[in-house]
Amino acid sequence: MCARYAACPSPRAAARSAAASYAPSPFELQPARLNEQLNDLMPGLSAKVFRTYNASVTLEKELVDMDVASGVR
Repeated sequence: MCARYAACPSPRAAARSAAASYAPSPFELQPARLNEQLNDLMPGLSAKVFRTYNASVTLEKELVDMDVASGVR
């Protein structure tokens, strides 16, 4: 299939090219570093604990909003 095309880079060359053009995102973070910072704020707090808490609070709010909209109390 590569014979049809003028330039067919090897996987290694393609990986080098992609790595050379890589620009880090300002939002890129390392989970271990995030967990360390969260634990500094509150002992035992981790990204997983925060996600679970946030999901629970959001779900509870949505359920209350659904009950209010449907007139159920």
